[in-house]
Amino acid sequence: MRSITRYLLVFSFLCISTALAAAQSGGERQRGFFFEGALGPAYTSYDAASDAAFAQAEALGASRIRVMVGLSLGYAVSPNLYVIGGVVGYGDRFYDAYNYVQLNTYFWNLGIRYYPFTTGLVLGIDAGLASMGVTSDIGISGTSAEVGFGSGILVAYDFGGRPTGFSFELGLRGDYANVGGSPMSGAALVLALLFK
Repeated sequence: MRSITRYLLVFSFLCISTALAAAQSGGERQRGFFFEGALGPAYTSYDAASDAAFAQAEALGASRIRVMVGLSLGYAVSPNLYVIGGVVGYGDRFYDAYNYVQLNTYFWNLGIRYYPFTTGLVLGIDAGLASMGVTSDIGISGTSAEVGFGSGILVAYDFGGRPTGFSFELGLRGDYANVGGSPMSGAALVLALLFK
């Protein structure tokens, strides 16, 4: 846990240093507050044993649905750069006509969003803490007592056509977490509604 804390402190320092340097590099400040809600279909993968068990459940007739949900808040430190914090969650549900079991992975992150051309292309990177939990209607539920590390990247396109105001983005997001030695990889096609 101590190494994760050190890594987060270094990552936070780099994000803030980059943001401050960009803010002092000149240019007229056009942006301020940033709020984003994101949703999309996802792909998830775990360790080999878990993936094999999930494939077996599907082979026995269980249906599976996977989704990514995210919420971010941030502030512009230059016309092209935001410092953000947020939460990203992946839900992975197996169900049949009678019961369900759902594995949830949560990321609490700090990162940056970069708009190289003020609008259009969006690049993002974030890192933070991660946890996993299980819910079901058959008596299996709980959250991991351990907190792990997670990181993510985003490549998207902003369709707003202007540097401020309401907009929407379509893109790809990839995440990785390791909680108590249990790895999780996720990828999602993301539709985001935002105000910047």
